[in-house]
Amino acid sequence: SKGFVNFRLDLVFRITLRACAYYNEFEKPKIIYPKIAMTSRFFYDMSGAYINDLAFMIPTTDLYLLGILNSKLIWFYLKNVCSTLGNPENRGRLMLYTSDVSKIPIVDPISLKRIHVEKLVNNFLTYGSNIPEAAGWQQEIDRIVYEIYGLTDEEIALVEGH
Repeated sequence: SKGFVNFRLDLVFRITLRACAYYNEFEKPKIIYPKIAMTSRFFYDMSGAYINDLAFMIPTTDLYLLGILNSKLIWFYLKNVCSTLGNPENRGRLMLYTSDVSKIPIVDPISLKRIHVEKLVNNFLTYGSNIPEAAGWQQEIDRIVYEIYGLTDEEIALVEGH
């Protein structure tokens, strides 16, 4: 019966996937993010997961990019450029269309800051986000991002909601 289940899953897989020129991109490492989100939810997939039309992917192994995308600054930016469902400051959702996400200004910093962000992101990938240290890692990523983008104290306060 196990062979039958695998056959049915393979058949469903083949029937439900429409033809596309980028099947091989699914099997590579990538950043996946939902089409609709209440918080920053960019995550790294190394499993070769396939996604449906409720998510998008960025084929990449760039952990620095993952850190930047999950920063408070980039979420603040997206809240100001994306279409919304409700008020994003009061449990509303953002529509994270590729046309908006692809326009995020990504600054490539000096190598030491890039390496530091990559190490912090790797901590998340290795240990997860449900440990006490995770909040500190995210705060450090946000601090580095503010430096990279040259934000003033007043701009940081605006992003942080103070």
